[in-house]
Amino acid sequence: MLVPFLAFRPRDFFQPELFINLLFVLLIGMGPITLYFFMPDYYAERAYSEVSLIILLGYLSLNFGFALARIFSVSPVSLNGLSRNYHSWLMRKSRGMYILGLMWGLVAIVAGCLYFFRAGSIPLLSANKEEARVAAMLVSGNGYLLYLLTIGVIAPSFMALFYLRDGVPSRLFSPLFIFVVVALVALLLFTGSRRYVIWMFIYLLAVYHYSFRAISLSRLLFFSFVGLVFIVLFEIFRNPDSETTAGFFAAATYRFIIYTSNLEKVYSYFSGVDKMWGSTLLMDVLTVLPGKQVDYQSWLKELVGLEFEGFGIPPTIMGDFYINFGLAGVLVGGGVIGFLLRISYQFMVLGGRSGLGLLLYISVLEVGSKTITSGVSAQSLGLLWMAAFYSCSLFFMTAISSGSRRGVQGAH
Repeated sequence: MLVPFLAFRPRDFFQPELFINLLFVLLIGMGPITLYFFMPDYYAERAYSEVSLIILLGYLSLNFGFALARIFSVSPVSLNGLSRNYHSWLMRKSRGMYILGLMWGLVAIVAGCLYFFRAGSIPLLSANKEEARVAAMLVSGNGYLLYLLTIGVIAPSFMALFYLRDGVPSRLFSPLFIFVVVALVALLLFTGSRRYVIWMFIYLLAVYHYSFRAISLSRLLFFSFVGLVFIVLFEIFRNPDSETTAGFFAAATYRFIIYTSNLEKVYSYFSGVDKMWGSTLLMDVLTVLPGKQVDYQSWLKELVGLEFEGFGIPPTIMGDFYINFGLAGVLVGGGVIGFLLRISYQFMVLGGRSGLGLLLYISVLEVGSKTITSGVSAQSLGLLWMAAFYSCSLFFMTAISSGSRRGVQGAH
């Protein structure tokens, strides 16, 4: 399975060939292997042989998309070259990035406080954390506040771009920056979800990596290992009474098999019924409408007959495409996703000169990573939210820059 990944000889941890492939192999590719060796009877009883082939097909098609996009690649740039190139645009409009980051950070903090006030509890501190997390989300209007709170994932990175403009990383220890980061980490963790905080630090690492000094691959892989340990420990803390969190080994093993297990359930159900032909793609978008709307993953959870506390099941990118278009969808869809991710890297990182463009790429990588584990249908609303966020950011950046130019002209 690693052959296509190794063939690219990646230079940069955040290029999709490395980042996405690493995520894919750990969270999905290891699933059939883990089940085969540790639960052979369970593997043989269900359709895991067929699912293994679907996973391999999805992996190869994803990497075919990466390879196809490289045909359109810009000239290779070394990591040191990337840092030097980005330093030039950091000298421009950096004040606007700082103001924007502080503004988004304060919006996220206020939204987070309102979210917990309206929920009447802090899920992470509740006796039943999973139940409290779901209950907080179901409070009418809290979904919108949660989306505003998740702006906090990106907000500190806007400020970091400003602090690194002169190549002095010690500015990141300014009291205001530390306050914003600590407040947002607390609020995001209080929701009972771990992914928000993990992605906040991925954004900050990427900004440091590109705008100041390239971080070595070995160090970034170590950070990845620390992140994986955090995920397992957080799950043990969040669901202490679950069979899947009986110990660290059990919780870690569960991380490797959960997505494969979801894919098997989805495959077993939809292999004998008509496909959805794209009708699930807007299911999550419709949840923004007034009234009770069922989200995609909860719909799947009910369809395959699962009952557990919490939200629905993420079916992986292969499961999502199979639900809608069968094996042909897995083959074509994976290639399209890989192509779009690699093209985004080429134009926003290798060929880009914009701080906003850099953050946009990391957001694309974030949505792409979630798409790998949950599918396109589950990320449709996230894509719209990302488009709205960056459109507003671009508008504010333009307004700030225009105001600065008028101020300079007035002074003359």
